[in-house]
Amino acid sequence: MSSAATRTPAEAARAVFDAVSRKDPDGIVATGAPGSVDDFVAIGEIRGHDAIRAFFRELFAAFPDFTMTVDRVVADDTSAVVQWHAAGTFTGGPFQGIAPTGRRVDIRGVDVMEIADGLIQHNTIYYDGATFARQIGLLPGLGSRADQALLAAFNAKTTLSQRARDRRRRRPSRTTEATLPASCSGETTAERGGQAGPGRGQEISLTEPACARTDGARQRASGDNGQVDNVGAVGQARIGGPGADDDAGQPQPAAGERFQGEGGVVEGAEA
Repeated sequence: MSSAATRTPAEAARAVFDAVSRKDPDGIVATGAPGSVDDFVAIGEIRGHDAIRAFFRELFAAFPDFTMTVDRVVADDTSAVVQWHAAGTFTGGPFQGIAPTGRRVDIRGVDVMEIADGLIQHNTIYYDGATFARQIGLLPGLGSRADQALLAAFNAKTTLSQRARDRRRRRPSRTTEATLPASCSGETTAERGGQAGPGRGQEISLTEPACARTDGARQRASGDNGQVDNVGAVGQARIGGPGADDDAGQPQPAAGERFQGEGGVVEGAEA
């Protein structure tokens, strides 16, 4: 029998499967490097000798009549691939948190091993996890009434989820903005020919940078020669506040504001 250092990848692969067939956890880890990894695609990665040993002890305890048969080995200088099939009855202890069901299991799989210095460095194990789950009773049998009901329930949930996503995409936005007239498109007071603010009856935007910087009652428009304050003349005239029409029909400007009325320019008095 060759030592680990002189074993070929094919011999290393057969050695580990011989140990599995003997249900020998210590013999299994002896074929791997100290930091070896068993990557069970259906379960997850198991790293190091202690974790690998514990996994196989649980497996052999859960399936007391476990058997492993090698069907084919293909290898080169650094790797080996093993095709296999295994069988057993789930009558022992729990496996991966699942209580024994007494069901018979018969599965096929493939191991892909990376080997250096006669020791397994990394082993990726492929088998059908869904078939295993069906055979132990964790999932309903393929094509059974329970399987069809489970499939129908899943498809119904998927359809409802898709409809909900479609409704959310079609829902209009609740955010609206004021419409800005063409005469007020962000230009300064000087660019509007000296007009300090929008005229009577003209809409204003609460979002345009030059036309409005509003804190609720004050609008500022910045010109080349300084700043002119328009104290809510337009908006307040519509709700009857300061700046609304007086008894003579003339709009009343606020303090410091010039307003063009029917009788000429009216200037607001200081408070």
